[in-house]
Amino acid sequence: MARELAVARVVIERCSGYDKIAPALERLSKDLGLEKLVGKGDVVFIKPNAGSPTPPEREACTRPEALVALVKLLKELGAKKVIVGDHDALAAPAEFCFQRIGLYACRDVGAEVISLSKELHEEVEVPQGRVVKRILLPKIVLECDVFINFPKLKTNTFTTLSLGMKNLFGLIRREDRPRYHREEFDQALADLLKIRKPDLTIVDGVYAMEGQGPVFGTPVFVGTLIGGFDVVAVDAVASAIAGVDPWEIDAIRIAHSEGLGEGCLEEIETNAPLSEVSKPLKRPTRFLHARYPNVDVYLGGACRGCIDPIMTSLDGLDRAGLLPKAGRITVIAGKNPPTPIEYGDVVLVVGDCAQEYRDKGYFIPGCSPVLNLTDWSKKFSAKLRETS
Repeated sequence: MARELAVARVVIERCSGYDKIAPALERLSKDLGLEKLVGKGDVVFIKPNAGSPTPPEREACTRPEALVALVKLLKELGAKKVIVGDHDALAAPAEFCFQRIGLYACRDVGAEVISLSKELHEEVEVPQGRVVKRILLPKIVLECDVFINFPKLKTNTFTTLSLGMKNLFGLIRREDRPRYHREEFDQALADLLKIRKPDLTIVDGVYAMEGQGPVFGTPVFVGTLIGGFDVVAVDAVASAIAGVDPWEIDAIRIAHSEGLGEGCLEEIETNAPLSEVSKPLKRPTRFLHARYPNVDVYLGGACRGCIDPIMTSLDGLDRAGLLPKAGRITVIAGKNPPTPIEYGDVVLVVGDCAQEYRDKGYFIPGCSPVLNLTDWSKKFSAKLRETS
């Protein structure tokens, strides 16, 4: 299991492109003293951000070049076995995501690539869990000698930024995620750290995503790798580099307050001034009203558990060029929403709170309805393509 190491130190390595990723990772490893973490004969599990069936250049996921370079490095350090894996994504099975991302390239350098959705899970109790009390997690995560968290630096409409702690949400089975995909989401992320913290977190920030992340944003060059043994400290530094005060990120603030890691920049040692590597990212739009000219929104007491997946679905339709083809869309969500002035060509009633309107159009149940809305969006997109 994890060795005792100084944790409130974060290393920032500049990297001009993925063709230079191997030497950048080697420098980061040397500066962190990674040889003290990875021992001869260790089983190492790497959790990348692999939750989107998109090509690498979209920068929604950890780049395969970075993963390949890390696998090689771990083998050189003496790891007996390196396993790379993730669960099924909301929109597609893990294997399809791996194929689109290019993640199977890790096999060429001796790693196993697995779908966590097909692996054995173990139910564990969360010590002092506030939101997550008991949960099924992959046994490989619980039993591996070294657990490496390798997220992408990107914006997120739900959490402002998607970093190390957010990447750990992918350790939860697809079917179990909706119960946490609500207002208490960030507390759930902090609770996961009470089970097993990653031994090392490296943020792939060579290219990042800004704007409407985590999937429909815009790639942008940042030129950094950010690594450390304390995931909260790594997230705090990555947030600052992205131009966001770490205290604005709920998960960082909660985890710090519970003593799960260091979120205060003044208490984190770095090897480079943050001002020299800062690259503020364009933040996502997190409001639905007047976002699209053909979409009318009527929200009662809707929380972000409904608002965020609605936005992601609309962004996806827009990205595919399908949104205008749907005609006038009326979206209803939340408790006691205003009565629509008129109903559009498509009426979308989202979430359990709005079920009194269920007979007005497409009703997407759930709290959160994120899975059901994802499945509906795929079917609706296919229908629009057939009729256009």
